[in-house]
Amino acid sequence: MSTPNDAGRLDAEALYALYEAHREDDPRAGVTAFEQICLDNQRWGLAYDLLARLLEAAGEDERAYEAFRTGMDIGLRSRRLGRELKADLVLKVINFCLRRGWERRARTHLQDLVDFAPRHPLVAALRARMAEGDASAVVADHVSKRREVQGLLRRARDAFEGAAYDEARALYHRALERDDRCTNAYIFLAQTYAQLPQAQRAEGVRFYEQLAEAQPGWGLGLNLLGQLYEAAGRLEDAYTVLERAAELSDTSPTLDVARKVDLRLRLADFCDAHGWPARVEHQLARVARLAPDHPRVADRAPPDDTDALLAPARAADAPAERLRLYAEVIERAPRCRAAYVELASLCRAEADHLEDGLDVFEQVVARAPRWGLAWKLLGQLHTDAGNDERAYDALHRATDLGLQSDRLSDQLKADNLLALVDFCNQRQWYDRALEHVERLLELQPDHPAGRALRGLLVLQVDRD
Repeated sequence: MSTPNDAGRLDAEALYALYEAHREDDPRAGVTAFEQICLDNQRWGLAYDLLARLLEAAGEDERAYEAFRTGMDIGLRSRRLGRELKADLVLKVINFCLRRGWERRARTHLQDLVDFAPRHPLVAALRARMAEGDASAVVADHVSKRREVQGLLRRARDAFEGAAYDEARALYHRALERDDRCTNAYIFLAQTYAQLPQAQRAEGVRFYEQLAEAQPGWGLGLNLLGQLYEAAGRLEDAYTVLERAAELSDTSPTLDVARKVDLRLRLADFCDAHGWPARVEHQLARVARLAPDHPRVADRAPPDDTDALLAPARAADAPAERLRLYAEVIERAPRCRAAYVELASLCRAEADHLEDGLDVFEQVVARAPRWGLAWKLLGQLHTDAGNDERAYDALHRATDLGLQSDRLSDQLKADNLLALVDFCNQRQWYDRALEHVERLLELQPDHPAGRALRGLLVLQVDRD
């Protein structure tokens, strides 16, 4: 049977096929295969989820629990998953625990649900039923409803892709009647209304206006209304509600800074697309307050300085000329982050100039040996040049500097360590990968992905 290493990384469909084959054939052999997949794709929550199912089928409940928990943790940290899908991941772990009588663990994960979705309708019900010792039925009913809703969403999406927009609209409304908290239904319904004729699009505007009136603090609803206003040509109305949504996100205790910045940047792009430069600068100023070191706003004093500084290099046609001009910018403004990032991107895209880029960045780290960004970019260039050992040394240095920084959050430090572990795993340097996982667990002893990776890496190092 083929493994992911035979043909590179699997996509989700192929991963499911591999899982099904192992599940029917030999779950224990599947466990070995999926452990390797998880080592090679440590941030792929689906791989951990399927590993957990195989471990469960093999009767290894404790290891299955750790794998489910790791997949849940990866999902909760993802910016691509909606809140209801994240809630489903937590409920899956709760259900797993309840079916084994692990009440204390189930309560722990109920708190995970409360932490990011305190108003989820199952929170109160689960608390009450756990106190009575009978909570499994609550989760089972929810899972059944979610499956029905997901079925409606799939049918609606198929109709949308087939340009049957009226049918898609009706199916999305049916899904919302079954579950009025289904975020994806609201998102896809707005996209569907945007494709309909003007009269029906106006019906969609009224629907989302009513939602905004009923839930004025719901940022997603405002964003979707703004998108429909834009589709209807009501640009000022769109800007007004999108700005309200961004204000809500700025003060939200549940959104991380990266998500808040992303919303502001999208609004800046919206303003730029419609020729509102003053509003663009207003949005970038808000980004600067949220994340002063973000590449879009760093070294902007006033905001146009960096763009003016880099304009000649960006405008040059010949790669060699662009490289020379970027080097001149770095000489004149050695703390202009955008110059380094764009220069590295140019060198990585133009193989003929990769060595030139390496020379520039070697000089940069020699002059500023404690600048993590320069070390990181140098490591990426060495990676592209095939200099794995030198790449590792540079990325290791960048990670060490990040760990020493008082400005980086523990979460970002953990992410940097995981990236270094991934770099090592891709080259089968499992002993080095294990070293950095141990450092991760020193930083965050209960990090689920770290705990799972440590177990997998210990097994791999022992095999070697």
